[in-house]
Amino acid sequence: MKRHRRGDGRPPSAAGTPFRPEPAERPAFWIVVALLWAVVFAIDPRGRESFRLPKELLGTALAAVSVVALAWSGRLRLDRGLSASPAARALAPLAGVAILSALLSPHPAHVAQTLPLLLVAFAALAGWSHAFSAATLDRLLALSLWPAAALAALGIAQALGLYQPFVFTDTDAARLEITSLAGNVGDFGAALVLPLLLAQHALFTAASRRRRWLALGLALLFAIALVASQTLAALGAAALGSLLLWARLLPRRRWLPVAGALAIAGGLVLLLAAPVRERVTAKVRDLSFGDVNRLLTGRLDGWRAALWMTAAHPLTGVGPGAFVTEFVPAKLALLERGVRFFDEQATPVFANAHSEPLEVAAELGFAGLVALGWGLWVLGSHIRRRPQTAPENALALAVLVALGLLALFDFPFRVALVGYPAALFLARVLHAPGRGEDTPAATRRTRLTALGLALLALLALASAPGRLGANRLVRAAAEARTAVVLRGGLDAHGRQLLAGNIAMLEAAIRKDPAAVSARVALGAQYLLLGRAERAIGVYREALALEPRPETHLNLARALSMAGRTEEARTELATALRLAPHLASQIPSE
Repeated sequence: MKRHRRGDGRPPSAAGTPFRPEPAERPAFWIVVALLWAVVFAIDPRGRESFRLPKELLGTALAAVSVVALAWSGRLRLDRGLSASPAARALAPLAGVAILSALLSPHPAHVAQTLPLLLVAFAALAGWSHAFSAATLDRLLALSLWPAAALAALGIAQALGLYQPFVFTDTDAARLEITSLAGNVGDFGAALVLPLLLAQHALFTAASRRRRWLALGLALLFAIALVASQTLAALGAAALGSLLLWARLLPRRRWLPVAGALAIAGGLVLLLAAPVRERVTAKVRDLSFGDVNRLLTGRLDGWRAALWMTAAHPLTGVGPGAFVTEFVPAKLALLERGVRFFDEQATPVFANAHSEPLEVAAELGFAGLVALGWGLWVLGSHIRRRPQTAPENALALAVLVALGLLALFDFPFRVALVGYPAALFLARVLHAPGRGEDTPAATRRTRLTALGLALLALLALASAPGRLGANRLVRAAAEARTAVVLRGGLDAHGRQLLAGNIAMLEAAIRKDPAAVSARVALGAQYLLLGRAERAIGVYREALALEPRPETHLNLARALSMAGRTEEARTELATALRLAPHLASQIPSE
């Protein structure tokens, strides 16, 4: 097997000389390294949403700081061709459409949270691609394998029963408990696809036996963890990406044995990994029966809702982050048309469309789809024109196809654990030759640019402390203290606890005006105290932010308690239409 030396697509640090980033990019380099570890290890056990929210907020904060550091050092200069940067050209129309959609959206609370995070992510991708050197981006991608390895190792230990730090009380599916530090098995599986492909590429380009064994060990670790997750979309993306990678890296006579080995490995997985075999068998059975929605695990529900939203708001969509608010109206309208939804759906309300293109269409309309198409065209054109080596182009093709497949069936770019490493890879792919290679001195103009970016970042992240604080207050009030009341009864001590809960939840709403869970929990406190009218008002606020069948059911209870029988029947009918399984929670008369 031919080995590749420096300049042929292998990270420079692998050539035997220690890698050191340029002094001007060193602060940003280490901030991005911290980001790669943070999106794995950032969890908040005291918060109601312990995984995605802390990773998203901390990852966004570090991404923003990295861009500010690049500007302060002089590496990122708006007057040095940033507008000609492929990444900036690809992202600028999408950012513009997102801003326009946010201004026109009828859901200001959601877009106010989502749009700043989206713009920071865009700025990070464009800034990294423009200001970091190719060698630095390669080194960052190589370093990204280590937090991914920690994630994979913890997931394997969890699957083997050696590591069980989290207790899942709302599921009876063992697969859903294999999450490592991702908190969601789908996120866990998706986060392993890029590292697995990077490790295989490192195996091919390694310059020494020790590095080859290290790369092989990492690849096996990621593959085993991916199998343990049983996430079929991620497994399919990783398999297709691996086949494309080796097909481009090896001549045909050498690729065929590798393809055969990969096929044998896949067969062994199906033979030896019983949970994966059972899932694949079930999917084949669903396909044979023509049950497409079951085959897709209910994803058609989200896809149909996204298409309904696109038809209802064709130009600029419902607004960034507002898919969850419009899902219930879409579902009710589709039910009226006779559309059948997946009966076994664990959550009858989708927060995401489970397809990135369809969610872009729903939230940003046809203008968003055009902007997305433009970005993909810029990406493809740049890949065709860039003078890179075969191994580098093979990796780019494999990863982009794998991420594209994931994006068709999931929402990887909306999860910080997956999205930020993917953004770093895209920054490397969109890096233009010669960009980021010079080391200009910082000037007064660049310092002013950095201060301006810092101000924008502060504005974008102003709500982060409030969201984290509200998240913790909801967990304390809605779960811990309310459970004490339910066990002990509504005596004087119980009423005192509920009064404290109300104060905590009202504080949570002040910290995070879009906190739906805080309003739902606050309504429950009022219900327990018999204060029906207050519960009705709070539940209606929650429904305006995020309609959910459980909230409709609780509103029906509050209306019934207030003697408003007809309104209660209407809300009850809506709840049962959205989620028929809620009938088991209604006491028989």
